[in-house]
Amino acid sequence: MKPTERRYENFGKGIYSKDVSRFIYDKAYELAEQKIKQGKAVIIDASFKKRAERQKALEMAKNLGIRFYILECICPDEITRKRLEKRMLENDNASDGRWELFQEQKKDFDAINEVATDCYFKIDTSANPEIARQEIITRIKMGNQRSQYSIKAS
Repeated sequence: MKPTERRYENFGKGIYSKDVSRFIYDKAYELAEQKIKQGKAVIIDASFKKRAERQKALEMAKNLGIRFYILECICPDEITRKRLEKRMLENDNASDGRWELFQEQKKDFDAINEVATDCYFKIDTSANPEIARQEIITRIKMGNQRSQYSIKAS
C-alpha cells in the first residue's frame, strides 16, 4: 500500500485486522528499541487500545532501563467527529480515520491502569495540544511526582 493511498476497510478487517496490527506494533517496538539503543528518545504514536500492547511497550522500556510514560489524548466526541470529517475531505491525507472506526476503537479500548500514576498523563486535545505537550515535557523533566496529570490545553 502506498503511503498516500486511502483504503476503506471495516473495523477488524484488512489493515485493521489483528494480524496487521500485530505486525505494525512489532515493527514499532523493533524500531523504537533500535533508536533507544542509539541513545535517542522515542515516542510510539499508536492507539494502544489494548492493555497487552501497552504492557509490551512497558516491558521493553524496563528491559532497556528507561522511564516509560503513557500519554492518553482525549477530546470531546463532537470535536473529534468534525476533525475526522475535515480530514476525510483533504485529498493529501491518506488517513482512513473515519468516525465509525473511531467509535469501534473506543468500544474496544482497555482502560489504562497498568502504569504508575506518575507515568500517566491524560491530555485534552480539544483546544491547543501544543500547550499540553509543553506542560508535560516540563513536568517530566522536573520529575514532578503528582498522582495523575489531567491537563486541558487552552
